[in-house]
Amino acid sequence: MIRGFVDGLLLSVNPSKQALKECGNHIHGLLKDSQLDGEDDENDDVDDNDDDNDAYDEVRGPYDTWHDSHQLLHRTASEGNANIIGFLLDSAQAAEDTDTGNKLLLAQDEERCTASYQAVFWRNIQVLEELRECAKGNLTTEEIKNKLLLATGNKGRTAWHIAVRRGRSEILQPLWKWAKEKLTTDEINYELLLGTGNEGWIDWQVAEIRGNLEKIVVVWKWTKEKLTTEEIKHKLLLSTRNEGWTDWHVAVTSATLLIPGVVWERAKRN
Repeated sequence: MIRGFVDGLLLSVNPSKQALKECGNHIHGLLKDSQLDGEDDENDDVDDNDDDNDAYDEVRGPYDTWHDSHQLLHRTASEGNANIIGFLLDSAQAAEDTDTGNKLLLAQDEERCTASYQAVFWRNIQVLEELRECAKGNLTTEEIKNKLLLATGNKGRTAWHIAVRRGRSEILQPLWKWAKEKLTTDEINYELLLGTGNEGWIDWQVAEIRGNLEKIVVVWKWTKEKLTTEEIKHKLLLSTRNEGWTDWHVAVTSATLLIPGVVWERAKRN
């Protein structure tokens, strides 16, 4: 509730450059101190016979501090507080250590997810746009590609996989635009459009099963732009996945009766 109030308040507040710099330096100090605390804790020799060890394991103070500091953007991204995201990023960029903002953009939580991944997961489009614009101006193409667009969480899914499988189709638009700017044709085709999660399903097949017609139509439009007719035929329509299922087998199990008709029309044209 408090973060929501602050997020709304920031709409009418224009912090001075000095205020942003001071806040950015404070963020940098938190990151630096918590990193040192975490390193010291990792290097400490622990006596297995010390009765206090069990209690310390439950508290894990330095690690809690490290996670809280390095994940400043994660909670805000999941809650959709785009104005706070913007303020934190502006502050980090104004800090004397210019790498502070990059550390926040690339920081991962315990599930190996970045703040942009969280924004996609929770379908917070405005937050994703804020993060995307900041990344474009501060991270290298390789960092955006390998640590944001193609990076996977603990379940082996990229932000694209999550976007296709859940939520509104609108969340796909900024991701698609970002991908076309930073990824090669092969990366778009084989990592995104034909990419699979750990279970082996192409992402839009999961969308078919769940009956998300709007999302299927959007992704199909982009697929036709990027893949050749032969690739669509052999790597999508006729290729088999788990249990030997083709795209048609997936469609007929859909939660929406319209999906098989869409897939049938698609097959006739290819």
